[in-house]
Amino acid sequence: MMNLRVTLYDVFGYLLPGTVFLASMLVLFWAMCIPQVPLQLITFPIEAWALFFLLAYFCGHAAQALGNILESLLSKLVRRCMILDKILSVDKNALVNGLGEAVKVAAKTSVASLTKINADQITPELLYYLCDEAVAQGGATENCEIFEYREGFYRGMTVSWFLLSISLLIRVFRSDVAVILASGPEPIEGRIFFFVIIASLLTAALFFMRYHLFARHRVEAAIYGFLMLRESKTPQKDG
Repeated sequence: MMNLRVTLYDVFGYLLPGTVFLASMLVLFWAMCIPQVPLQLITFPIEAWALFFLLAYFCGHAAQALGNILESLLSKLVRRCMILDKILSVDKNALVNGLGEAVKVAAKTSVASLTKINADQITPELLYYLCDEAVAQGGATENCEIFEYREGFYRGMTVSWFLLSISLLIRVFRSDVAVILASGPEPIEGRIFFFVIIASLLTAALFFMRYHLFARHRVEAAIYGFLMLRESKTPQKDG
């Protein structure tokens, strides 16, 4: 029987963002299909919670796929805002974030020497992927994996919280909202919903900032790791 291996990315990259993503889908279903049904707090059996987290895990994959699509579309619309271009472009007029010119030129020169590819033909994306592959082949992947896990977590959370904000906004304009308490149905004022929507949007913005930070760290770790591996393998001259 094949053993199932759960990684940190399964939890932080899929399950946790998928929980918020699934909640946003449930709110959207509530808003579009049964807007007149009041909100009621009920208890669920263990089987229902197990099904919920299983669906949340699959929704986490959907959130990551949607995040990749949005990132690709955004990079095509605003090319100069691409993370890789910001960090790795050797154009002095480009927006440089994190890596100095000397480091980038050294990495490009080393990659060109190793792969026999003309340095002018090495794009920022190719430079990163080749450096990342070299680090992986060298077995020094711990830092890159940590940044990758966190990047995936924040990307998924950005998408999920933004979708939750949209779902709540649609719910507000569909009909009045009520919650069933012990004393009976109580209406929920629209300003409470708008407060939650604003809080959700701010949360999505903060997650996006963290996503951008760890995406930059992941690229930096690959470049620095590649240079250090190359330096350690360079034979030292005597005397």
